[in-house]
Amino acid sequence: FIFPFMAKYDLTTPKKLDLALSSTTALVNKYLGKLATQLGIEHFSCHSARHSFAIHAISKGIGIEMVSKALNHSTIAQTQAYAKVRNADLEAT
Repeated sequence: FIFPFMAKYDLTTPKKLDLALSSTTALVNKYLGKLATQLGIEHFSCHSARHSFAIHAISKGIGIEMVSKALNHSTIAQTQAYAKVRNADLEAT
């Protein structure tokens, strides 16, 4: 496990796995929020981290397929939304 405390969860069914992931996400978001506040950042979450990762990876030239796989997207179309955001940022400068 990336997070050792995940070992305490029963992951034997999809419902239990969803519960474990929801609980873990809530916990990580709680600590990210506290850290963001200390740093003077208005809002930061797991979603923000994934979004930042995707945009930075794409801007560094990492292929859309690799980013999609890293984010565990079910389709490339989901990841292409990040590429569109990146392109819009470039056009604005």
